Amino acid sequence: MKRLTVLVIPLFLFLLGGLLPAQQGSSETEVREIRMTAQKYRFDPQEIRVREGDALEIIPQLQGPFDFVFIDAWKRDYIRYFRLVYPKIRPGGANFAHNVLSHGKELRDFLTAIGNHPSLDTHIDRRSRAGLSVSIKRQ
Repeated sequence: MKRLTVLVIPLFLFLLGGLLPAQQGSSETEVREIRMTAQKYRFDPQEIRVREGDALEIIPQLQGPFDFVFIDAWKRDYIRYFRLVYPKIRPGGANFAHNVLSHGKELRDFLTAIGNHPSLDTHIDRRSRAGLSVSIKRQ
């Protein structure tokens, strides 16, 4: 099995190879689907654990480091998620954020932060209307 630490911040969070913080009310079906997806990509599904609650309260409790972070949650909180996870991303790791074109006005602070950050190389993928930012943390 691969050992890669991935943090995903949608309306619920999951971390392959570590922890699964989830929004309150996440169903067992959702967790089962995430575990099946993890197994498909050769991650050990038993490595996924669930935590319910507010992601902004859970993220500070996560140890990291993370190899990959994916943000697709409340747009107004992208900057807050980023500020919490950035120190936990390992050098060479990546931070992806979804909907950066379709919600650009709401994400102005976030986009400015990742675009001007001295330790990130950031690219905006424009192949979809939603847009995806890809930021790699320099070594």
